[in-house]
Amino acid sequence: MSEIQVTYIGALSGTGKSKAGNQFSLAKIFYAVQSESFHNDKVRFDKKGYEVKELSITDDIFNSIKAKFGEVITLTLEASAYDISKSEIVAVS
Repeated sequence: MSEIQVTYIGALSGTGKSKAGNQFSLAKIFYAVQSESFHNDKVRFDKKGYEVKELSITDDIFNSIKAKFGEVITLTLEASAYDISKSEIVAVS
């Protein structure tokens, strides 16, 4: 497991029915991280401030979030059991 510190922006949880008639549910967390400039031989991107990111979360993680906008939180991540190249949020504190 690993932990990262991020600035909390918000979260979303929802359910519904797609145009094709399939039921769906989703939950996401939105957070900001310090922007990092990127340079190589062909391109140069200079960044300032923060970048907004989002990750899918479970309903249990969504319900556990107590943070307020702008608060620094810790996301605890572990490798996905379904795709080793991806991480899943297992805790927010």
